[in-house]
Amino acid sequence: MGTNPAKKMEIMTKSRLHKLSAKQYHLLMKKNDENTFTVYFDLQQVQVLFKVPIQETFYATQLFLYYFCVTDRQTSDPVFYTWLETQANKGSNEIGSAVYNFPMNTSRL
Repeated sequence: MGTNPAKKMEIMTKSRLHKLSAKQYHLLMKKNDENTFTVYFDLQQVQVLFKVPIQETFYATQLFLYYFCVTDRQTSDPVFYTWLETQANKGSNEIGSAVYNFPMNTSRL
């Protein structure tokens, strides 16, 4: 930044605008609109099953377990979708299916 007052003022202005935008966003998120259905979702860390100490055997026998969590913002009740790598990948089809399935099986809608 140095001693350039114009650059300093520009950075301070951008920072203030960013903080105001963030404040507006959080105010909107706090609103409880009955006509809106908001969910949070997260693909959890992959869990490795069947750990074996011998290096070659370890990589030949490990099995990945996937967790995908979807939570209704209003009720804060999480729903976990789990599957093994032998059943499906962790690609966009699997994630999209879970996101699609969640509201279809929610009594609030």
